[in-house]
Amino acid sequence: MKPAVEKKSYRLCQITWCLLGLLIIAAINLYQRGFRLEYFLQIMPPCIFRTITGFYCPGCGGTRAVLELIHGNFFHSFYYHPIVLYTVVLYGWYLISNTIQWLSRGRIPWGSRYHRWYGLVAVIIVIGNWILKNLLLFLGIARL
Repeated sequence: MKPAVEKKSYRLCQITWCLLGLLIIAAINLYQRGFRLEYFLQIMPPCIFRTITGFYCPGCGGTRAVLELIHGNFFHSFYYHPIVLYTVVLYGWYLISNTIQWLSRGRIPWGSRYHRWYGLVAVIIVIGNWILKNLLLFLGIARL
């Protein structure tokens, strides 16, 4: 592996861990001040695509999926939008594997690398989810 690629991966891991730490500190601070995640859903404007067409947009359910994931409800998160869980698992593995490689100074070569098919799978998940939810909505079987 090229040293420049390793440095970029290690730098991305360092930045991500710092951002996660700041996010956790901010979340604890907001929680102590009485802010709850459910309030966020109440202030969100409605989906413009859904309002105009009556059908779900490709991103509908993403915010609820993130909130369910934060609460530890993996099944509900997957139900609302599977791309959220896919992204968290994929990036979580990337972060952990590259952190292990970075901390071991390359002696444990577990570092994950990006492959084009990750993006292709993500596009297929988003489009498949969009088609399935609108089909179920059209048939009157389920609502999000």
